[in-house]
Amino acid sequence: MAKKATKKPATKPAAKKSATKEVTKKAADSKVKKNVEKVELKKPVEKKVKESVVEKDVKAEKIEKVKIVKEVNKEVSTAVDSETLKKWQDLKKKYGTVKALNYKMTEVFESNQAIQHKVLGWGFILSSLNDRLEVIFESGVRQLISNYKAR
Repeated sequence: MAKKATKKPATKPAAKKSATKEVTKKAADSKVKKNVEKVELKKPVEKKVKESVVEKDVKAEKIEKVKIVKEVNKEVSTAVDSETLKKWQDLKKKYGTVKALNYKMTEVFESNQAIQHKVLGWGFILSSLNDRLEVIFESGVRQLISNYKAR
């Protein structure tokens, strides 16, 4: 009977070892799968990061182009504005002492009159055609409406 007692414990630890090997193998496989999943998850994230960097570069280029265009337009407009500003200053010296009429859309104006606009300030009517006034202000030449009739 002593032999039987030794055989039973010998078989049980062998079974436990194989079971633990299977459990550790499964655990190792699951760890490998998790690591593979983590690596696979990182790849798209890196791709998104690269894409966002490219998108930011493209946006920065567009913003730079817009700034350049605005600067060029500003230079062109200041060249025109200097001429109109000089003309406005001459007209202001000549007709500035005459009382300017307050501008209202509903009133009728003739050319060569000084007007006072609420926002644009003192101006001089250069021409009046079909109830459209071409008025020079310190900020430039503007088109205004006259003889407006609300329905």
